[in-house]
Amino acid sequence: MILNELIRFDKSNLTLYKLIYQYYKPSWFVIGLISFLIGFASFAFFFINLTYLRWFGLLGCLIFWLFLIYYNRKKTMSVLKNKHEKLYNLELSKSWNHSDILTIRLEMFSDYIKDTGMADKEKLRTVIEYLNDNYGSTKYNYKLTETLAILLIGAWLSGLISASLSEAKRIIETNQLIISVGILFIMVILYIERLVIKEIVLWNRSRNNRLKQIIYCYLVEK
Repeated sequence: MILNELIRFDKSNLTLYKLIYQYYKPSWFVIGLISFLIGFASFAFFFINLTYLRWFGLLGCLIFWLFLIYYNRKKTMSVLKNKHEKLYNLELSKSWNHSDILTIRLEMFSDYIKDTGMADKEKLRTVIEYLNDNYGSTKYNYKLTETLAILLIGAWLSGLISASLSEAKRIIETNQLIISVGILFIMVILYIERLVIKEIVLWNRSRNNRLKQIIYCYLVEK
């Protein structure tokens, strides 16, 4: 019963979406998306363009993606300070710090279980033991990216093997665009698998880790 209540509380309050991203303004998402798309387009230019200008594409990619990281952290800190710092009477860092998120989660958790049966230390230790025994999947192998890469590389190599030496050179020279698009396609699948599919598959593990971390911190403080 206690574990189920804590899981519901985590889902409704402690995830990054509930804690931060639900407070993002639409304009913040638009700016972040544009930055990512420009960075991705610059990276595509690095592969497709065959002159020295390709290095400007790589430089543009790095600039826009570094800006995206900085921008997201700045907006996240804005949400943490405006929505949570005063509410819980905290003094958060002036710059990005993962410990601030843990501090806010701990305050939310402490308020939630205050004056309830869940505040019992022995019951919380039992929850930790259960979470340890039901850890769930601990590894993600990126099967989609791996399979796609093998198929594309295998198809291309089979064409080279079946061709003569002169034809192989011609294939390499005339198919640089196709190779570049194939590499970019693999990277898109990797990005989706890393940020979306992996998070869904390992959702239980992430939740268990989050709850264990918060309960540990609560027990140490109390």
